[in-house]
This record gives sequence, structure tokens and C-alpha cells, in this order.
Amino acid sequence: MGFREKVKKAFKKIAPLAASIAVGTVLPPAASFVAGFLREKFSEFNISVDDDTLVMISEKVIDSIKDMVEKRELANTIAERVYREIENKLLEHNRELGNLVSSAVEYALRDLYYQLESITKQVNEIVQRKEDLSILVESISEMEEVLQRHEKILNKLNSVLAQLPETINSILRYHDELFYETYPKLTKNLSPENIRAMSMTQFAYARTSSRYDLRYDSRLYVNRDEEEIFFNFVKDMTREETSFSRNIFLVLADAGIGKTWFLAHVASEMLKQGYPVFFLALGLGFKSVLEFIFGGEFYMLDQVFHRIHQETGKPVFLFLDGLDEVSRGERPAILRQIISFGGKKDVAIVLSCRTIDWITDHSIRSYSTSLNKYLYGGVKIGKYAIASVFLKEFTDKQVEMACEKYGIPKPTGDLLKVAKKPYALRLLYEYYVKHGRFPDPNNYEEFTEFITSTEETSIFERMGITFETRDLLFSIIEKFIESGKNELALRKIRNIIGHDAESWARIISSGLLKMEERIFGTVVSLDQFYGKYLILWVISTIENPEEKQEMAQKAMKIAPEIKYYVEIKEEKPKRRPRPIILIEGYGGRKEIEVPVGEIKIYRNEDKGTLEANINGTIVDLGIMDPGVSRWKHLTIRYDGKQLYARDDGSTNGTTINGKEIEPYKETPIKKNTKIKIGLNTEIKI
Repeated sequence: MGFREKVKKAFKKIAPLAASIAVGTVLPPAASFVAGFLREKFSEFNISVDDDTLVMISEKVIDSIKDMVEKRELANTIAERVYREIENKLLEHNRELGNLVSSAVEYALRDLYYQLESITKQVNEIVQRKEDLSILVESISEMEEVLQRHEKILNKLNSVLAQLPETINSILRYHDELFYETYPKLTKNLSPENIRAMSMTQFAYARTSSRYDLRYDSRLYVNRDEEEIFFNFVKDMTREETSFSRNIFLVLADAGIGKTWFLAHVASEMLKQGYPVFFLALGLGFKSVLEFIFGGEFYMLDQVFHRIHQETGKPVFLFLDGLDEVSRGERPAILRQIISFGGKKDVAIVLSCRTIDWITDHSIRSYSTSLNKYLYGGVKIGKYAIASVFLKEFTDKQVEMACEKYGIPKPTGDLLKVAKKPYALRLLYEYYVKHGRFPDPNNYEEFTEFITSTEETSIFERMGITFETRDLLFSIIEKFIESGKNELALRKIRNIIGHDAESWARIISSGLLKMEERIFGTVVSLDQFYGKYLILWVISTIENPEEKQEMAQKAMKIAPEIKYYVEIKEEKPKRRPRPIILIEGYGGRKEIEVPVGEIKIYRNEDKGTLEANINGTIVDLGIMDPGVSRWKHLTIRYDGKQLYARDDGSTNGTTINGKEIEPYKETPIKKNTKIKIGLNTEIKI
């Protein structure tokens, strides 16, 4: 599917709903879309709803979204009202299902809102590119109810689309609270129906909650070869033999390679097959989250897992995503608790971690031997580490498949290398949506911005290279430039890294720098592609032309091609801004830009007003002050760098910041200095 076709498909989904809100009437296509979606979601809980009830519910939902767009401050109240009304309506015909109905309504509405938010964000990105507005016009023109008014509502439609994402985000935040209300009721009765509802609603919460950074979208997922190994693990876990004890599945990958989406994909596939699946982002907690999910104290979890296994005939699959997102001090406790589940048939642990942390963090390595006894598979990584699977970059074929799903052309050349990292391909897609093309690697400013900017859509930001991590990377690149080499022994930058192990792990895991074990020790090198942009990033921060030229000359030893990306010119020294003095007194006020030379201030005896002689040019200040001496009182001199004040032997003297100065002697003055002469004349620098 091409980009335009993909965009049009997205418009067709959201246009009826947006048009309904814009015209203030629930249009049949919008009601039909919402009804079909809710019917499918309710059926996952084995709840059937008749057509009339579905239409009524759909109209309520659309009306409530319209109200929330218009009254965003009341979004939570309106969201709660529509939830309660739908819950009560379904309970009229499904009273025996009780808590299942509450969870089903929360689950269905959450997923509906999430899908609408995702589609609307995509549409808004396109609407910003004016050339694609024609697709929106086509979409609403196909609806007979809107056709006659489509000129009138087009502007309002754009406004509605712009407001929907934030409105829906508010609704999802309410549903996060609602989840904590409805979910615990399911844990009180571990029936097969409740267990399935627990799995579905908890995974939906993990996938869509604002607290998580998952946002998994099955439509964009590209299948990985490692899935086969995982599903063999599932088969081994569910066979009847009791001898199988390797119930821990470890997924390692560098940052941005897609380990979270891999876990989310296999978890969602297992949900479809009826497995009890639970998904935790470890960065948001472990022990307390497990106690909430299973409704009991941690020490009782073995009993709960056994009960679920008995009820469903399948072990609990516990997905623990992102051990690297946990502070180093908390990792040992989590690993001890994971090991305590080792070898048990009632529970399977699926754990993910960033490769560099698993290999280098001593708090992890000290537990790896105990964990390896229960580890499924045996992919060796480095000298000591073993994992069940090690996720790698996309192949050319996988990049092609992903681009087809995104509806964008396949990148070529250097950009193809970039696109092999799933996170970078996503960034390229977002750039393409916004600009109608990919960033140009041959355009130094543009591509360096794509890598290093503080915008959310840069490689640095997506990889967490911010603040201290950014500063650390900057210092390391400076070290490379100073050395004139594209690789350095790790020991030579140890003093730069210091104790900031987390920032160092982020940098290495991003792939911007490479680390390799060799016979004589560990070596760090610049990535062949990204290296020149990182060097140019550092050089671009230097303001002094001579220093910039010197740094560029050193850098060219590492990356000669930078001469094609940036032209080092001798910049003319910027003109130093001239100081300004403000002279105020009775009857006048004058602002003067001070040139190099002298300004003499005195009273013109003939006119009775003060004058300033600026390098021979007389300026009447209009100030009357008999206390200022005739023809000579004060001289202000500027040599191009420093200002000086001198009293020229005046009768009443001169004060600087309240202190009288010695006649005929120059006193250096600076910004914000106050000079007083005569009775009431003040000069401010």
C-alpha cells in the first residue's frame, strides 16, 4: 500500500467521527464504525449485545467525545458518565456476569479511544502538509449527509482533528484510574473467565496507558525469525512431561532494536490462543505491581500461579520488559525473585534487557550463573553472556516489509543502513510524514539536526541521549578528535566516563559508538556512518574561527569526508556593540551611543543648557543645571574596549555610584554605572 493510499485509509476511519462532531449530528458511518468495533471487543469476553443496544451505545460514545472536545476540562466527568451508562445497560441483560461486564466495558472503550487517538495523530501529521488536504475533502464528500455542508465544516473539521488527541489522552488517563477500580474485582474469583479477563485488560492497560512507553501497534509490527524459538519455548512449557525445568526466556538486544515490541507481539499472539499472559514494564515497579495483578502478597504468588495453571491448564506467562530501565541498585532483588520462580511448571518468565547492561553490570553478572540453570536456549553473546534469543537489526527484506506497512518508499544507500534499526526506521517514517521525503545525509545541517537535536524526533532524544549523557558523548568525541584516531582504548576514556555507567551504557547501546574486546583490551570506536556527523556536531559548537579551523583539521584525520559537509571560513570578527549612555536632568533626557574617542559634557553659559561635545560634534542635551561647570565638567572616553570617566576640574565635582572621584584622573566605568554631576543631572551607562 502506497503512502497516499495508507493516508486515505486512515482518513476514512476518522473522517465520519470527526465530521459527526463538526456538524453536531451522529452520522451513520461513524455509528457503524464504533458499533462494529465495540461488538468485536465485547465478543472477546463472550458478551453478546443486540444491534439496537449497540447503536444506542455507539451514539452515546460519539456524543460524549463531542462534549469532551467542547468541554475538555470536564473530560473525566463525561468519560465516567458514559462508562457508567454503558455498564448499566449491559448489566441489564448480563447481570450474572457481574464484574466481567465492568472490565469488558473498560477494555472495549479503552481500546476504541486508543485506536482513535492513533489514527487522529497520523491524520494530523498529514493535515499539516497542505497538499494532502484533498484526501480529507474526498473522505467527507463521500458522506451524503455532509456533502451539502462540506465547504462550511471543513475548517471546523480541522479544528476537531487538532483537539481530538489531547481530549482522548485525557479520557485514557481516566481509564487508567478506572482500570485500578475494576481489575481487583476479577482477582477475587480465579475462574477461567476471570483469568482471561485479567490477562486481556492488564495487557490492554500496559499497551495503552500513559504510564507506559509501549504503544505497540500490531499493524506495524514486522515478524522476526526469533519468534520460532519463542513458540518452541511455549510448546515445551505446556507439554505434559514434568522434567522440563528451563522456564526462563531471556531476550537481549541493543537499544532501539525492538525488544519491547517483540515481547508485546508474542504476548498478544498468546492472548489470542487463550494463555494467561501478564505484561510488566519493570521500570515502573515489580513486586508491588505483581501483588496488584494477582491480588495477594508476593510470598503467595506460587499458590496463585498453581491455581491459575489448574483452572486454565496452562502456566502463567509473565513478561518482564526492560531490566535495564531499573536502577542498578534494584536489579539484584528482581533477579533473586526471578530465580525463585526458576524450574517451576506453573509459571514462565520472559525477561528482556539491553545487551550492554547484561554483559557489563556486575550486579547482573553475579546472578547469571544461578539464572542460567533455568534459561531456555543458549545463544552466546560476548565471552560470558548467554541468552535465549539475541535480537539483531532488520535485514533488507524486513526493512522492505516495514516500509510497506508504513506506506513509505524503501530507503537506499546510507539511509538503508540507518533504517535497519527499527527505532531509526520509525524516525525516518515520522520525518517522511512531516516533510514528504527522508532527511538528506548529504545535507550536513539537516542530517546532523536529525541525529542530535533536542526535538522528540531526533536519534539522540529517542535513544535517551540527553543532559548528562549528551555531555558525556560530547566529551568522548572531543577526545577522538584530539587523538586524531577513530578508535581508542577504553582505559583512555575511563576518566571521562567516571562513575556514569548508565550514560555510558546508553551511548554504547545506541550504536553511535562501538565497543570491542581484543587480545590487548577493550577498544572503543566511532560508528563508520554516524561518526562524521558526531564530529561535525562537536565542531559546529565552536564559535572562535581559529579554534574551529584547528579542530576541523584534526578531525579530517579521522573523517576526511567532512570537508564535503562543512566549509570552514575565516569569519570576520563581529563588531563589538557600542556602549550607550543615558543623560537625564531637569528639562531634558538624551541617549547617546558612545563612539571611540571622547564625549565632553559641560554647561553652555550662553544658552544655559548642557551640551555634549562628541569628538567635535556638539549636541544640545536640553538639560538645565546651574551646578554643572561652564565649558568643561566631565569627559567620558572609550578606547573600543573600556569606558573611562574623568572630572575636568569642575566646581561641584563628580560622583560615580555615590563616591566622589579625584579630578583629572580617569576612572574605569562599566555597565549599570551611575554618574552624577551638578545638582540633579545623572548619567547611566
